[in-house]
Amino acid sequence: MIDAFVARIKQVPVEVFIYIHLPEWRPRDIKSALSTIPFENIYRISAIRHLNINIMADIINEHTFMNVFDPILWDRIETLSLVLHSDYTVSINPFLGYIPRFDSLYVTGGVFGVEISPRLYIAGQKVTSIWLKEVTELPLVALLRMTPILKSLTVLNCELIVDEGADICTMAHLEDIRIVSDGFTWNNIRCPALIRLHTPSEPNQLETDAFWNFISSTQTITYISAHSFHKPEYLVRLGSVCPQLHSLEASKPSNPLRVLANKTNSLGDTLFPNLLNLVIEIYEPQAMTVALKHFLQARCLPKQNPHGQMDPHTKPLLKNFAIRISEHAMYDPNTHLLEQYFTVTESPPTCSMFRYQFSQQSHQ
Repeated sequence: MIDAFVARIKQVPVEVFIYIHLPEWRPRDIKSALSTIPFENIYRISAIRHLNINIMADIINEHTFMNVFDPILWDRIETLSLVLHSDYTVSINPFLGYIPRFDSLYVTGGVFGVEISPRLYIAGQKVTSIWLKEVTELPLVALLRMTPILKSLTVLNCELIVDEGADICTMAHLEDIRIVSDGFTWNNIRCPALIRLHTPSEPNQLETDAFWNFISSTQTITYISAHSFHKPEYLVRLGSVCPQLHSLEASKPSNPLRVLANKTNSLGDTLFPNLLNLVIEIYEPQAMTVALKHFLQARCLPKQNPHGQMDPHTKPLLKNFAIRISEHAMYDPNTHLLEQYFTVTESPPTCSMFRYQFSQQSHQ
């Protein structure tokens, strides 16, 4: 059957997935698991384009892939994605150094290792996406230096190794960054092409000048997810240092409706004058009728609307305004205003929250 299948798709561009899941009581059987995969058939698919390898095992080391793949495979595929789940204390970066090349890396758990294998520099030349969660001993800036064309970076709850004396690392191609880990020094990197930023959740990060200097010096940022802001002051400061912002996501603790409708920067101009897209998330029951009505008048309703009160310094109307409300946060006094101006586009049980989308065309 497999021969017939391979014959039929031999010239069809395909994506191959390899899953290896080893239980705790068989931690050293990863080589034998790899040996059961019919690679000889995979090699016969001459049009293979994408290879995805997903390994869940306690032990991942430099010997895992030695003498497993035919070198012809690395030359044939366009992208290789590695997904690694490991709890063992063996450093995984020597393992990565034995992969000739990979394009995306997804690691959950395990130890990265302070000393990075020199082989990793060669393997990392084509990496465009890195996603790391709960990885310990992670020398992040050193890793970034080995992935020069990286476009997307996510680091969640990792133990970072910080080198205070390190030179500044310039990531010329990085477009999307999310770092939620203590100890990251924002003054160690430059991202001249950055578009999307997810703000850190650690209060000490939000209080540092390094973080705000990073934002103000990166004028290419047009999207910010600021759900971690728990005070309106942060949102006001963001509006002052990032006036070019087109898209913003925020949550109730920063009081975005009042801030965006009432606050101005040091020059007296409206905050975020170029804002086109706004998503607000609400998780607790609360009355927002007055604040929402004021915001709609100030930022959503055009001048020709009898209720519109837009500031002349605000350039465009919002093109996309949505409010996401968790099911237990629905509050009856808000219902009439939401039904008047918004359309429900998502609701439980098909999703976790209600999504109310502002209907601008009906209020021109």
